[in-house]
Amino acid sequence: MQLDHRLIYDIGLHRGEDTDFYLKKGYRVVAFDANPALIETAQRRYAKHIAAGEVTLIEGAIAPETENGKVSFFLNSKTSEWGTIDSDWVARNTARGTHVTRIDVARIDIATTFRQASPTTSRSTSKAPTGWCWRRCATFRSARNSSPSS
Repeated sequence: MQLDHRLIYDIGLHRGEDTDFYLKKGYRVVAFDANPALIETAQRRYAKHIAAGEVTLIEGAIAPETENGKVSFFLNSKTSEWGTIDSDWVARNTARGTHVTRIDVARIDIATTFRQASPTTSRSTSKAPTGWCWRRCATFRSARNSSPSS
């Protein structure tokens, strides 16, 4: 099976810093985020890239299967990077004096998404190793130092 060296998965899009970096390097990006406000901002920000097929945005939380296809996501009012589905992180964040708001978001099956976006994948990027996905998904940061042709 041949790898698609021009495709990056940005798991935890947030404000799009990594997506910007990879677009400038010539990659196509599939970006995930569970925060609806961040996805809405990204839809406007990347409208031309989305239309050109260079960016795909996926709204929801990568999580184990649930009965109703939804998962609780906790928005952090102080630090948006601390949004999580992990109850341990909610407790940690609350202990640090931040307020969290629970919302229900779509549950994303990462394996299905990988198959739909590209039959083969070579690289992914993620933010800090927090939450369910980070403990269970392999991530590679070495792609930052190479170009699509390498």
